[in-house]
Amino acid sequence: MNTDRDNSAAISSVLLEFMTSGCIAELKYQLKRKSMKPYQLKCDEVAMFLDELEGESLNRTIQSVLYEILSRAPVEEILNRLACKVRGEVGSCKSSILIEEYIKAGAGNVMMKDLFGYGSKRCQKERKKMDIGYFTGRYKKLDEEQELDVLNTYLSNELNEIGDMKSVIYAIHKDTKYDINGIYNCLVEYKRLEKEKKDRVRAEGYERIGTQFG
Repeated sequence: MNTDRDNSAAISSVLLEFMTSGCIAELKYQLKRKSMKPYQLKCDEVAMFLDELEGESLNRTIQSVLYEILSRAPVEEILNRLACKVRGEVGSCKSSILIEEYIKAGAGNVMMKDLFGYGSKRCQKERKKMDIGYFTGRYKKLDEEQELDVLNTYLSNELNEIGDMKSVIYAIHKDTKYDINGIYNCLVEYKRLEKEKKDRVRAEGYERIGTQFG
């Protein structure tokens, strides 16, 4: 069942499309849809006058409608929506590039699932697309010296400021040339141990408080 929001979105879409394609047929089609029946008289009026306009006049008319609709929206709402959209587009683009780099680096299925939500079939498809073979054995664990190097790099101020673990792991891999799976496993284990330590300290704190007030 179509809602007013659906109808509004459909008409807005074809108006925007017209600004680049100049094709009015899709707008006429939208005006004749069954879901627009509550607005039939107004749709018929618009359709009739559309036939009398052409070229620059039609283009200018549709442009003015879009402008008038947009100009009624609060500035803050426009900027908030714009910020949200551009942030999402940039984030999506960066994420796609990072996924390619991970696959090129030989990232395993477990890591791809955890960091990017990529299942094994999707990983297989991406590897095939990039003509990259997949290692099926057990990934070699980093030695103690390498693990210490990874942790020191990870704890550096510069990497801590990045925040995003996906970017951090790739930055360490690029810097050290160590196996990306080994880096991932090292940091996962480090974070697990740090969480256990914090939980233990918190539990001991609760015990002391209980002793004082018991």
